[in-house]
Amino acid sequence: MPSDPHADGGGAKPPPAWLLWWEGRTPRFQIAVVLPVALVAMFAFHVGFFPHLPLALDITYAVFWGLVLTALVVVGTRNEARKRRQREHGEEPGDD
Repeated sequence: MPSDPHADGGGAKPPPAWLLWWEGRTPRFQIAVVLPVALVAMFAFHVGFFPHLPLALDITYAVFWGLVLTALVVVGTRNEARKRRQREHGEEPGDD
């Protein structure tokens, strides 16, 4: 079985419409959507799993990890979109 799911010479399912829509948004838009969600999720995580921490530390950790999570989502989205475009044009994803 090949390790690359797209190495079968075609026949791969096209990505869902919502994914193409998301990849088509600007990084600024993606940050505006992801950052508030990431901040709230990280704050809830830290309050829920670390109830002994002071509130200021929960907020600090939430901001730090929310920014990291946002950067990972936006950079990952850009990278996956670039790799998909390269595959569609018959180029190897590693070729630049």
